[in-house]
Amino acid sequence: MLGPYPWEAAAAGIGLASAPIWCYAVFLSGVAVHRYRMRTLVALAGIAILGVALAISSGNYGTLLRVRLQIVPFLVVAGSLGASAISKRRFRRRELAKGGLN
Repeated sequence: MLGPYPWEAAAAGIGLASAPIWCYAVFLSGVAVHRYRMRTLVALAGIAILGVALAISSGNYGTLLRVRLQIVPFLVVAGSLGASAISKRRFRRRELAKGGLN
């Protein structure tokens, strides 16, 4: 689901351009799971169910590249929660460094 990997660049074609975006979205989703466990449960359930169904039913790599876009709405929700957690943490650190947030 995260591919194509860098060592598959020659055979990957257009899928290679979206691989860093997918990896970053999965990273942000992981941050969201760490910070907001219960809030991300619905999005993670959708990602897991669709991910397993797509992995089982995809006949080849090209089909998987086209069909994996069904996971994007769930990944965007979980990733945005992760981005929110990161920005809140940076804001708190900056305010604490200034002496704010008593």
